[in-house]
Amino acid sequence: TSFLTMAYILLVNPEILGSPHTGIDRDDVVVGTALASAFACFIVGFFGNLPFGCAPGLGLSAYLSYGLVNGRGIPWEGALSTCVVTGVLMLLLAITGLSDLIMSLIPRTIKSATVVGMGLLLSFIGMQTIDVVVASGDDSLVKLGPLDHWEVWLSLLGLLLLATLTYHHIKGAVLIGIFALTMVIWQSENSWPE
Repeated sequence: TSFLTMAYILLVNPEILGSPHTGIDRDDVVVGTALASAFACFIVGFFGNLPFGCAPGLGLSAYLSYGLVNGRGIPWEGALSTCVVTGVLMLLLAITGLSDLIMSLIPRTIKSATVVGMGLLLSFIGMQTIDVVVASGDDSLVKLGPLDHWEVWLSLLGLLLLATLTYHHIKGAVLIGIFALTMVIWQSENSWPE
C-alpha cells in the first residue's frame, strides 16, 4: 500500500514541475523523481535502518513551479539550484543537531499553520486544474469557473467520495477513490490504456 500511495508522485510531479509550467521536460521530471525517491529510500533504509518510503513533496514542487519560476520569474535552473543549496544546508543542520534546536524554537501554531498553508496551496492548484477556480482578470484575481462541464462535477464527486471513505476510516480510501474516478473517466471518454 505504501508503494501505491507514494507512486502518485510519479504521475503528479511532472504535471506540476514539467512543461509548460517550468520548461523542464516531463520525462526528465519522471526520471528525476524516481531516482530521488529511490536514493532517499536507500539512504533512510541503509543508514537509518528505518522502513520509510521517501519521495519528493508535492507542496514544495508546487512552490518551486508556481512560486519561484512562474511567480518570481526565476529560471528553473536557478530554482533547482536553490533546492540543492538548501538541501546541503539542511543536511549540515541535521548532522550538527542544530535542526532539532531550531525546530524546538518554532511555536507549534506556526508548524501547524505551515502544513495547513501547503494543503490550501495544493487544494487551490487542484481547483484550478479542474476549472472550479479560474483567473478573473480583475483585482479579485480569481473567480468561480464554469459549472456546466461534467468534468467539474465528476471531480467534485470524486473529492466527496474520497472524503466520505476517509471519514469512515476505510483502508485504502485514497486508492479506492482514485481507482473509481479513473475507471469512470476512462469509460466516459473511451480512453482505456492500450
